[in-house]
Amino acid sequence: MKLIRLPFYFLGLLPYNFIHATLGKLLFFKISRVFKYRQGVIVQNLSRAFPEKNYGEIKSLTSEFYRFFGALLIDSIYLFSWQRQICLKRVNFTNIEVLLPYVDDKRQIVCLLGHFGNWEYLNALPHFLPCPVNAAYKPLSNRLVDRMMLDVRGRFGLRLIPNTQILRCLLKQKGTPQFSFFIADQFPGRDQGHPVHFLNQPTTMFNGAEKIARALDAVVCYLDMNKGIDGVWNMRFSILSESGAAAAPGEITQKFAGALEQSIVADPAIWLWSHKRWK
Repeated sequence: MKLIRLPFYFLGLLPYNFIHATLGKLLFFKISRVFKYRQGVIVQNLSRAFPEKNYGEIKSLTSEFYRFFGALLIDSIYLFSWQRQICLKRVNFTNIEVLLPYVDDKRQIVCLLGHFGNWEYLNALPHFLPCPVNAAYKPLSNRLVDRMMLDVRGRFGLRLIPNTQILRCLLKQKGTPQFSFFIADQFPGRDQGHPVHFLNQPTTMFNGAEKIARALDAVVCYLDMNKGIDGVWNMRFSILSESGAAAAPGEITQKFAGALEQSIVADPAIWLWSHKRWK
């Protein structure tokens, strides 16, 4: 496994801006012009989400997405070599203080976010919170790659828990404060999830995180992010519910869908349009 990581590690030692100006541009050209990575899916998703936009605007958004996607891949490479202090310089949690009273009250916090912005920087979150930070994840079929990603993403204190085990794990620790985040905008599967109206079309949204929040009576928050002019990712929390158990069925998922939609409309290029969410 060390031999597999070695090329990524040495690549990540090169200056950040240099890599983005060279390899980043090359990746953009390859995925957008040569391979045209999932171009049909991206254009179709954008066109359905923004029916008011003309062909030129959709084409421009597609290009902006490819540029963002290339930068996202570069940052994923850098995870292999970044030290904690470097990572901390590239992320800014603007209002982490809104979570601290719930931690003091020994509450569990469920955080919902989408494939929006650069979620890889959440590796730095354990540095800012005085409680364990967990992430639900789906194990990869390739065990070697799965182990490698667990090592890389968990080296700053983030605890990754398989999605099939996270409810049981959190229930065992119900009396202790925990912060657990879920990327919750993926397609949940046919006849699964909760129906919402999202980005101008009927959408079925994953609601497993809501069920976990209800079982734990957790505080539920949403995480929004945007990239500043200095390249730092600004992340901001907003409370969706102070009591998961008291929320009506579907209420949390509906609020999450509304908050994510607002984020996407504000900056469409940094959502993962290449996913087949509408099937």
